Amino acid sequence: MINVKIANRIWLFTQRRQYRLFIKNSGAVEVYQLGKLKAYVDKNKDTVFGRVHDFEGINTYADFVAKVPVQDWSAIEPYVSRIAEGEENILTAQKVIRFEETSGTATASKLIPYTDALLAEFQSAIACWMCSLHEQQPQVFKGKAYWSISPTTRQQRRTAGGIPIGVADDTAYFNPFVSLLLNSILAVPSGVGKLQAEEFYMTSLAYLLADKNLSFMSAWSPAFLLAMDEFLQRNRSEILASDVLAKLTTTKRREDLKKVLAGDFTWDDLWKKLPVISCWTDAQAYLQSQHLQARLGSISIQGKGLLSTECVCSIPMEEGQFPTLSYLSHFYEFREIDTSKIYLAHQLRVGAVYEIIITTGGGLYRYASADLVEVTSHIAQIPCFKFLGRKNRQSDFVGEKLSEIQVNRAIETVFAEYRNKVEWVFLAAQKSDATFYHYVLNIELKLDENLTNIEKLTCRFEQILFENPYYKEAVSLGQLKPLLVRILPIGTQKKYLTHIKQNGQAKEAVIKNATLLTANQYLTIKELVS
Repeated sequence: MINVKIANRIWLFTQRRQYRLFIKNSGAVEVYQLGKLKAYVDKNKDTVFGRVHDFEGINTYADFVAKVPVQDWSAIEPYVSRIAEGEENILTAQKVIRFEETSGTATASKLIPYTDALLAEFQSAIACWMCSLHEQQPQVFKGKAYWSISPTTRQQRRTAGGIPIGVADDTAYFNPFVSLLLNSILAVPSGVGKLQAEEFYMTSLAYLLADKNLSFMSAWSPAFLLAMDEFLQRNRSEILASDVLAKLTTTKRREDLKKVLAGDFTWDDLWKKLPVISCWTDAQAYLQSQHLQARLGSISIQGKGLLSTECVCSIPMEEGQFPTLSYLSHFYEFREIDTSKIYLAHQLRVGAVYEIIITTGGGLYRYASADLVEVTSHIAQIPCFKFLGRKNRQSDFVGEKLSEIQVNRAIETVFAEYRNKVEWVFLAAQKSDATFYHYVLNIELKLDENLTNIEKLTCRFEQILFENPYYKEAVSLGQLKPLLVRILPIGTQKKYLTHIKQNGQAKEAVIKNATLLTANQYLTIKELVS
């Protein structure tokens, strides 16, 4: 196996071309993006989708807009079903090598077709991100890394046409040469990710704890890393006594770990050469990322940007800036929320909020992602974004049109000073009597914590919700009763997550919790804790 430092150097060297391309074209985003669109159309004009939408007659962006409407999943799904049955040349001339399944938190699960072109687009984004990170924190590439890319514990299966759903291990997201390098870089063997939950955590932590020189960790959700931390705290003795740890470590390392784990610890006590962890930090992940930071000690968190099963939108590039558009990856359009007008990447305004519309090498054309971003700044022609939430998460009983974006903003503002006290926060509506609804701000506190001035907190929270004129009017007219606060019993979130897993309502081991719950979800929670 290749020495880890050498493997890191070679890997970075293979990524440099994409990074140089990203920097070189940062002032010509419009030209590069239109070139990508032309390539998609030219390569796929003879597909079923290309013939239906007359790709042969598309020569300009205006032609593309005229011939291909903005698509939601219902428009894409019939084509995907044909691919799943084994048909080829449906959305792309390139063969679909596998499907990836979305988490299904807001809607039913979707099967996203993956081609070699789409994988290359993801790899381009990762290349730019890693090279940028190396310039900012070169120590990240001196040791091994932990990457959690695909969900753990998911069972592998195939479609009726024999196409795999998911991957056997995470290195399949990269080309064979990079996969070989990653096998030397990864602190935890990729196959461990397919173990069942208890064994997965036990084995993963044994490998991680064995490596005192661990220098980077990347995961999707801070909730996943918090779950790992909780497992470690509950099972310290068992992990220290495990055969896996014994095989991987020296006596001195085990003694050092035993001393640290005997008392209160943060992650920087375990991994002294780990400078940064990457995970989501925006929208519904905000509060959990704050909890995670408290467990990390001096280890910093780098916001991952906006990556989804369907596409990559933004990647962290410059320190102190929000993530930037990964403009080398796909073709992007942006629908402004206030006006519904559609703009290209170089036309976006700072402060405006847009829904991302994507066209990718996997065969999604003008697909409305429902992901909402706010433009925070520009680097040359490249916009920088803050992820706000999902467009389709909205609560509207009497015309209040309350969105998860508004709820996330209120949580970030009001709970900034309470983040070390609070385990879970969400908003949900319930009936106050046979006629009227009201919203309830639900708070689960950490053990042995309490909140003072709850009345003041409630007032501040609702004042932010009042910035939505529809909500304010509904309360003013008495159509909605004023906001209430409910303190939930300790362990409520854990009970709820266990319940939805056991009832087949969650597709992944890590559940991305919404901050605006439906009335039915809230009713389930109340029944669980009653």
